Order: sequence, then C-alpha cells, then structure tokens
Amino acid sequence: MAYFNAKSEEVVIGTHELLIKPSTDTFSHLPIDAILKIFTFLDARSLCRCSQTQRSWYNLSNMDRVWGRVLERDRNIWKTVGHRSQLNKSGEDKYSKKQIYMLTRPEMALRKCPGGVFSDLLKRTANLVRTFVPKCILFGSGLESTQLVRNWLLGSVAGSPFQCPGYTQGVNGIGAGVLVELAGYGTMNVITLYNATWAERRAIVAGERPRINRLLEDPNTGTVKETGEEMSYEESVKIIPQIRELCQNMDLAIFAVDMNQPTERYRVDKTEMRAMLGCAPNKAPLMVLNIQSTPTAPVGTPSLQVSQLLGLEGLERPWLVHEVCATEQSGLVGGVKWCMQELEMI
Repeated sequence: MAYFNAKSEEVVIGTHELLIKPSTDTFSHLPIDAILKIFTFLDARSLCRCSQTQRSWYNLSNMDRVWGRVLERDRNIWKTVGHRSQLNKSGEDKYSKKQIYMLTRPEMALRKCPGGVFSDLLKRTANLVRTFVPKCILFGSGLESTQLVRNWLLGSVAGSPFQCPGYTQGVNGIGAGVLVELAGYGTMNVITLYNATWAERRAIVAGERPRINRLLEDPNTGTVKETGEEMSYEESVKIIPQIRELCQNMDLAIFAVDMNQPTERYRVDKTEMRAMLGCAPNKAPLMVLNIQSTPTAPVGTPSLQVSQLLGLEGLERPWLVHEVCATEQSGLVGGVKWCMQELEMI
C-alpha cells in the first residue's frame, strides 16, 4: 500500500506516477487507497471541484479507479439515457472513465439541438405560428398499469403545463387523437393505441385471463397471446392491417412501460415495440416512458437497464428512455421537449 509523503514530490501507484506537492494537511497523510475510497463516495460535481484544489487531488480524483466506481453507481440511478449518451465498445476503450461519465450523463441525452441560443429562440418562435402538427403514436403495456393517459391527455393534473385544445377524428374508429400543446414547443396529435379492449384491460388487472395483444398478429394463428412461450417467433409477429397505415404515417413513437413490472415482461414489450417500429418511418424518433405509477411507489427497473432489455442500442433512429411519474408531469415535460427538438432536426 502506498502512502503520501509530505516531503516527497511524487508517488507511484502501480503504473500511475503522480506528482505531489509538499503539504501539511492531515488528509494528505492518509493512505492513498483510503483517499481514493473517500473520493468514490462523492458525486460527480463534488469530485470535479476536488480536482481544482491542488495537483495531488487533481491526479487522484481523475483516476479511472475513482470514476469507474462513480460511473457504475450513478448509471443505475440516472433517469434518462438516449442515443446521444451511448458509446460503443471502441468508444469506451478510447476515453477515460471520467470522459465516459461526462459523455453519457443524462444532460447529454437531453441536450438541445445545435445552433446556439439565437437559433433556439427562432425555432421556438416558429413553433408558435407553424401549422404542421406531428402525429404521435402512444402505445405499450405501461398504459394499462398506470394512469398516464388520464393524467396527461385528459387534463386530470391541476396546474399542468400541457393544454389539450381539441381532438382529431379517426377513420372507422381507428386513429382518433388528442391535440397536446406545450407552450413554446408547439402542438402534437397524440393517438393512443391500447393492445386490449377496455373490458379485457380490467380483467388483466384482476388477473382473470391471459393477455392477448390485439395490435399484433401472427400469420399462423391470426392473434398473439402475450406469453413467453408463444412470443418466441418474434420475427413473424406483425402489426394488424387496420393500424398498419396509421403507423406508416406517424412522425413520432412513444412507448410506455411500467418500471415495476417483472423483468421477463420486457421480452414481450420488445416484440410489440419492434413490430410497431417496423412500420414506422426510419427517421421517426422513439421515446420510451419508464413510468412510475405514483411518487411513493418503489423505484423499479432503471432507465439504462430498460434500454438494454429493449435492445435500443442497435436502433438506427433517435431514441430516449425517460423516467416519468404517472401522477406528476415534471418528468414528462422534458421528454416532450426532446421529442419536439428531434422532430425539428428531421
């Protein structure tokens, strides 16, 4: 084990040679392993501040051994991950652990479109007068187990930043939507697609019958039961013809999952999501809402693990996994802003 020596100018830890200035503080006389351990308990902001105090702290606080632990800890509590915050294997080998942390943190996933403050102001002004209303498809198993639709689209939350100025009609009972407006970012037409009827969704909650996804079909059987065994033919599952044209014309997809559902459920969710995106335009952004039913509900699957379970890393389209609460809309605002910004870049 190596120690600081107040009279020494350098110390070697393995292959790391650190330059140390003479110091009289007690902290500098601690074993280096103890100092590194203490640094791992700090948050990223505090760790960066420590690196600005003196050269010895700068060298120690920037070691991969420290930032690797911080990265491993924080990744599991980040509420947002996206295509901009993901690095492939070659990228992880190229950067230090601190650089990887800075490149993959939630702020990078939600960063604004390039162009500066003036460009952003022009875009927000244009949103006030533009007539194009993007078509958004909202679907996923999270709609059944949470109250997201009622609280977001039907205006059940007092003081909501969203306004619902009207509705759009569908064709033959399919495609009816709600116009949702966020001040400064424009309006979008949100079309909700449940994978079961109202009576079936009530029975699903009560556990009275197996799940049947009415949005999907298998060429061999015509319907798809949502059980692990029968969903093994993932490539053969398709969207039913009644909504195929609707999906082909959508501008944005929002996929809702319940963060407290069993992990094996994501296998079924992945099949439904892939089938829906198979009909969507290649550049249509995808936002996955990782929904917490209430603020006091236990925290379930983190956003990073959700992206891995759904296989989002391989998608060739903009995507984001964003944690929201069904009864509060603070997290939903950031997700909708990201959607509108991504649509501006297409």
